[in-house]
Amino acid sequence: MRLNKFFFFLLSCAFAGAVFNQQIYELPVWGMLLDLVVVCVLSLALGLLISLVPYVRVALFPLVSAGGFAAAYFYKTFGVSLSYDSLAWLVEANRFEVNSFLTPSLMGILGAGIVFGFVQAWLSGSFDLKNRRLKFGIFVGVLACTVFVYKGAWIGLKHFKVQKTYEAISLSRIYPFSVPKAARMYLHEANEMQKMLNLPDPATVPCSALPQEDRPIVTFIIGESVQAYHLGINGYPRETTPRLAKEKNLLNFGVCRSFGNTTRVSLVGMLTDATIKKRKPRHGSFIKIYNGLGYRTAFYSKQNKIGRSGQLTDMLISCAQDVQYIHNGGGDFTLLDPLEHAANTVKGGQLILLHMSGSHFSYKKHYGDDFRKFVPDAYENENLAQYHDEVINAYDNTIYKLDSFLVGVMDKLRDKDAVLIYASDHGDSLGKRGVFLHGTSIQKEQYEVPLLIWYSDLYAQKHPEIVAGLRSSLGKSVSHDNLYHTILGLGGIQSQLLDPKLDLTRGKAI
Repeated sequence: MRLNKFFFFLLSCAFAGAVFNQQIYELPVWGMLLDLVVVCVLSLALGLLISLVPYVRVALFPLVSAGGFAAAYFYKTFGVSLSYDSLAWLVEANRFEVNSFLTPSLMGILGAGIVFGFVQAWLSGSFDLKNRRLKFGIFVGVLACTVFVYKGAWIGLKHFKVQKTYEAISLSRIYPFSVPKAARMYLHEANEMQKMLNLPDPATVPCSALPQEDRPIVTFIIGESVQAYHLGINGYPRETTPRLAKEKNLLNFGVCRSFGNTTRVSLVGMLTDATIKKRKPRHGSFIKIYNGLGYRTAFYSKQNKIGRSGQLTDMLISCAQDVQYIHNGGGDFTLLDPLEHAANTVKGGQLILLHMSGSHFSYKKHYGDDFRKFVPDAYENENLAQYHDEVINAYDNTIYKLDSFLVGVMDKLRDKDAVLIYASDHGDSLGKRGVFLHGTSIQKEQYEVPLLIWYSDLYAQKHPEIVAGLRSSLGKSVSHDNLYHTILGLGGIQSQLLDPKLDLTRGKAI
């Protein structure tokens, strides 16, 4: 009986390794078979190791198993493997994001994983051999075999430069061995963010502004998950931006390279002087410069605070004089009320930041019937690949809604001395190469976002040199690197921190 249980326990460990690591099934047949052997051997060794601790195994097997079943689900559904970025998302996700993924299928899979884990824990009792020498010998033998098989395959594949097969058995990709590395990277980033909390105040650097009567309202809209290629004004064949296409004072800078492919990372690049090449900021947010010069500053958001490793971005934003996280329903259009109130009641120059929920997954939850232009748009989260056209339709509906929202902001500012700059934090993958969403793999479309600048007629009349500089910059290659400097330029601010090469208000001649 004990031998039968032990056999089934070993079988369950091999089965777990094969199920948890779905990335190996994307390989050619020979690579898949080789990696399958490696993964199963690693899983056997781990199972025996957990079995050595009688009380811990009762909790650990179900925990590992539930995580593995979830990892397999997300890979099959979204093309997402467990990594540092996906772990960070899991730790920092807000209630809305979590609810977008809590489908009956996922709950059932998690339940099945827990049950399977308890079965493994029960079967592992067969390794409680009375003969400790035999028990130790079996464990050492399996461990030695594991090291031999893994290192042999790893060295061989690396030597023959079989890159994809080699990467698939990297411990940073094999679950659950990938978890400690991802956790270590996450904690490292949090520690680096902590070090940057005491960034020098950019307002202490010599700077100057326009006279009070000439200071404009500068509105910076931070988009969410918007891919540049799905805007009609960027050449997309669908009419997703019909209202923006009619705006005479709209400057479209086309495709903008984002600082990162997650919100918490990109906001650092959007709010500070960090650049894509020099990723650590030297100074705090441009908001502090506006504060120091006497502008009224505000931040209105439809998103939650960023979370633990977003502590730096929370601090960068919280220096605004009026900070509101608006969770009263109504979508992004509820941001128009505080914007309108500020624009109509506050005298003098202002900097207003609006943080949208935008095109965040699940797309179909971000618009109502008024913006259901592209149909059918019904899909199931766990079968996105099977509903590819519907997912695209739903995503395009969010862009259609964005079109109306941006024009709505313009309508609140048309009779003011005002300028608006819009950029998304990152893009989203929509099924190319089997990948969906963002932040869990390096895909080109996740880093290519729109950048738009609009100005009122009064702004053009009062600041013709700035408008001329902006128009001269059209066609220039742009990235999030430009935002810090351009947002200062739009407000008519001069600072020793301002890099003329990155300030789009200075034109191509720089």
